[in-house]
Amino acid sequence: MLMVLTLHCLAKSGALYEQSGSVNVFYWILESLCIPAVDLFMLITGYFSVNARFRSRNIWRVLVIVWSYSFLTSLLNAQLAGYSMTAKSIMRMLIPIISQKYWFVNAWLALAVISPFLSRLITALSKAQYRFLLCFLLLFMVLRPTLFPREWAQDPSTGQTVFFFIVLYFLAGWLRLYVPLNQLRRIRPIILRCLYLVLAFVLAFSRLLMLRLNISEGTAIRFYGYDSVIVVLQAVTLFLLFLVMKPLSENTGRIVNALSKNSFAVYVIHFSLNPVLWRVLLPTSRYVSKIGSGFLAIFFSVCIVYLICIMIEELRLQLFALFPRNTHLESLFQKWDALFFEDTSPDAAQSF
Repeated sequence: MLMVLTLHCLAKSGALYEQSGSVNVFYWILESLCIPAVDLFMLITGYFSVNARFRSRNIWRVLVIVWSYSFLTSLLNAQLAGYSMTAKSIMRMLIPIISQKYWFVNAWLALAVISPFLSRLITALSKAQYRFLLCFLLLFMVLRPTLFPREWAQDPSTGQTVFFFIVLYFLAGWLRLYVPLNQLRRIRPIILRCLYLVLAFVLAFSRLLMLRLNISEGTAIRFYGYDSVIVVLQAVTLFLLFLVMKPLSENTGRIVNALSKNSFAVYVIHFSLNPVLWRVLLPTSRYVSKIGSGFLAIFFSVCIVYLICIMIEELRLQLFALFPRNTHLESLFQKWDALFFEDTSPDAAQSF
């Protein structure tokens, strides 16, 4: 999530598209280091979901987070940016999921709903069948949009849909089922770190090279798509790095978990404020004209936004805890889980 915040800060503060020379190159290298954030999140989701027991209440929690912040943050953004409120914008605030206000939330929720079915498919396939399916998906949804024009791709959104998330889910499932941890831990972490950095510099260099060849900016950044081979390899490399690293100490792990458990809320809270967050609420854009001041401004801005959003979410949780739990809603969750993901007998369907 810190990487996601960095990506948004770079884009909205003017660091990427309003600077030139070595300053611009530096920010695009930073962009290259953070761009696999979304792919990495989906690998984590797939790796720990393929063998996990589905809980529909987790989907409900995400919906509550979105609805809790969508209207207020969008209204604040409109006021600070001077936007006029229209019926369409108000509708998007009130129904952010249906209106695709948050593209990532929509894609993730769709994947979450069908993940139990994907997991059943994975466990039903033989290793050879699974390998064929995974290779086909990677060739069709990753290699093709990387090598050929974007308009030829099956998913022209650069991987911002549930269809690409499904590919990453299958990839993570393969890592979980057929790549034992004891084999992975034979890989030295320094090798994975170096590979990740090399891939990041290759990504930045590809843009620089195409610009030198007088290729348009829009085409020069084509390899920065989430479905790019380079970005997918970055995400896999970084994910494997965390798998082979030594576990954190108990105290450090407790701190990390305390900070990270509300990361999804960080995304929802800050996303609507992106147009004004890095220019109005935080003056990050004033300092990005130089590498030193720009890097420090981005670093501290990202940390401040992350911590403030976590505190806001903790306050919301404390307020919601004052209300009694809805037993009818809990019963509905149990019946939903039993009908679709645990018990497929006729009796279960009738009870629902």
